[in-house]
Amino acid sequence: MNSRERVKRTFNFRIPDRVGIFDAPWPETVNRWHKEGLLKDVHVNDNFGYDIDECVLLDTSFQLPEKIIQKDEKYIIYSDHCGVTNKVIRNQTGAPLVIDYLIKTKEDWLRYKPLLKPSKERIEVCHWGEYELFSEKNVGLLKDPWQTTLDKYKKARARNKFMFFVASGPFENTRNFINAEEVYIKLMEEPEFIVDIFDTITDLIIVSYEEIKSEGIEVDGFHFADDIAYKNGMLFSPKTYKELLFPYHKRLCDFFKSEGLPIMFHTDGKLDEALPLLIKTGITSIQPIEAKAGNDVRKLKEIYGKDIVFVGNIDVQKMSGSKEEIEEEVKSKVLIAKENGGYLYHSDHSVPPSVSFENYKYVMEMVKKYGKY
Repeated sequence: MNSRERVKRTFNFRIPDRVGIFDAPWPETVNRWHKEGLLKDVHVNDNFGYDIDECVLLDTSFQLPEKIIQKDEKYIIYSDHCGVTNKVIRNQTGAPLVIDYLIKTKEDWLRYKPLLKPSKERIEVCHWGEYELFSEKNVGLLKDPWQTTLDKYKKARARNKFMFFVASGPFENTRNFINAEEVYIKLMEEPEFIVDIFDTITDLIIVSYEEIKSEGIEVDGFHFADDIAYKNGMLFSPKTYKELLFPYHKRLCDFFKSEGLPIMFHTDGKLDEALPLLIKTGITSIQPIEAKAGNDVRKLKEIYGKDIVFVGNIDVQKMSGSKEEIEEEVKSKVLIAKENGGYLYHSDHSVPPSVSFENYKYVMEMVKKYGKY
């Protein structure tokens, strides 16, 4: 059974030969692993034989040119493709310090909204989970021409890996455009403003998919990230979610299901309130099920095992422990989560550089050992 078949069976709640595997190590993690024996001339995804590797990524930014504003030996301050001014530590993964946002008012939004039009230049074929560190060397570089993108797609497709069409969701993009605190205030005080952003991004995702499909690009699923929770629960009330954001999640799910594609939804945070609501949107799977936020796939499987495919929940903090701790983490969760199908391995978020190459290899061994059917 090849990777594409394995993951497809899982998303259809059918039993494959083993649990599918994919993950997202940080660049610093990969650099550490190279020093500890990871092959340098083979991509990390290939080194571990991930079943989901390359994907078709949609750029949902305003596509404004990046600009270096200030730099020194340690920091770079720059303006990104959404016009947001960020401060980053050189050569280090992590959320940037946001200094300022371009969009502050509804009038600002209406001025830049026309830039969110579908185009081939928004499409990129890249590796799953590949974090891009900001680099001043890349400022001003043009994206691949469309023919190069098509060629990359054809090579990736020939490898029989499961391939997602990937986009940031309507809420994620709203927080990329506007200060998060302001977003929460405007959800209450100017909901029509925020809902217009939701609507515009939803349109952009659907129309972009239709265009790449007409160009001959065939994907196996749709993945969208829309963080709606944090460690203690949802970022806003279930009532607000149902009234304002749910209709757009439902629209995306209805559309991609009509295309015959499973939907994998990403959110960080505690899922107690969010998961029942997300299931009603029609998502096929939930990822990455953060263990450190109190989620436990063993309990969730018992409650929602017939409704949704689980992806992740293997605690990266345990990966830095002993082999006994690693085996217990994998064994105790995978054996339960894989019952009757419906589970894919992924870390509970992304793999930090505190995890050694030796330990991560052991994680992979344990997943394959306990993930067999």
